[in-house]
Amino acid sequence: MQRKTFGGRCCKMRVLLFGLLLLIASCQTFTLSDGRKYRQFAPAKDRISPNEFDTSKFARLPFNLTDYTERRAHHNNKRVIVPLRAADMRILEATKDEYCLYFWNATCSGTAPAIHKMDSLSKSGKNVLIVSLREDCDVIDNVLSQTNFAQYPYYVLESRNYSKVLLLRQRDFIREACSTCYEKYKDEVIFTNYFIVQNGTMELRFN
Repeated sequence: MQRKTFGGRCCKMRVLLFGLLLLIASCQTFTLSDGRKYRQFAPAKDRISPNEFDTSKFARLPFNLTDYTERRAHHNNKRVIVPLRAADMRILEATKDEYCLYFWNATCSGTAPAIHKMDSLSKSGKNVLIVSLREDCDVIDNVLSQTNFAQYPYYVLESRNYSKVLLLRQRDFIREACSTCYEKYKDEVIFTNYFIVQNGTMELRFN
């Protein structure tokens, strides 16, 4: 029995060590032009799998700014999910209000502090749209249902319009929504989470 236990522990240690090595090998560090560092886990392998919406729980509706301003989070007693397209930014662009879009990897637990920060901004009266790069509706609901964003529709990037590679999805969106933003920052747009629309202008922020 002791030998089996010892062998089992050794096996677990080997698996742990292999996992650690895989994690280190799969991480990639990007250096921005201003010297800031950005780390991404397995960027080439992290791909989006289109998820079907559970029609018993979620209603997939097109973007409608009134749904946001009037806080219509439900439709026929179902949670509203809005697949966002770059073309929808023209609606925000036509307003005089400021909107902040925060791009979010819904399955990454490390984003919790940022969501808390965005939640505080939303509670203070700022117009914040959390835009999930993934369409994992249950995960989105589990996280945002405990925040101020529970009273708004949930937003995801339209899966059919943009790259399946997670790292490139927001780049595709921003390049289409604001070509001048992309020309200014080029591929560094993948390292920003904040897309600001205000008084007919769009800009990126990196902190």
